[in-house]
Amino acid sequence: GRSTLDLLADRGESAVDDVSGLCGNWRHYTAERRFIRKNGEIWPARVTVSIIRPPGSEMFMVSMVEDLSKQKADERRMRQMGQMLDHASDAIIIHDDGRRIRFWNEGAQRLFGWRREQALGRTFAELMGQQSALSEQEMGMLHERGQLAVNVSCRTQDGRMLQVERRLTVVDDEEGKPPSVLSVNREIAG
Repeated sequence: GRSTLDLLADRGESAVDDVSGLCGNWRHYTAERRFIRKNGEIWPARVTVSIIRPPGSEMFMVSMVEDLSKQKADERRMRQMGQMLDHASDAIIIHDDGRRIRFWNEGAQRLFGWRREQALGRTFAELMGQQSALSEQEMGMLHERGQLAVNVSCRTQDGRMLQVERRLTVVDDEEGKPPSVLSVNREIAG
């Protein structure tokens, strides 16, 4: 018997606009909102609301609410871990199973010269030359053993060549997604 608006922690203009839009021209919408649990706890959710207007009947709304608490907590932990890894002196890089760079710390920027936004989504070979990437045989050994250490040559953004030790570890995903590879990189005396 309570209004949906009573359950929202963010009962401001946007929530009222959403309901008004549904009563007007919209058929459905999806938005992130914060709800209040019975115990007073506030939790994030993705809410999808659709309006149903059966012929000859009154309209009604169907709402699906997805609890985003775990996802938001995971995102916060990832941001915190990223901030901690940025303080490491080594170049720490995470790439996906397709070798695309997904994380690039400040140590990587200092060592190789490429900014994070220049590196993300690219491969080592694209960024620093083919000689910086693992061979197919090395990739096979990495996935077989779970870890691998190799020495490679990397071209920096300003064109210098560095000898780099790459220590790689396969990190399996708990949810069955393809594994990621953690790469800790350090210049070695040449």
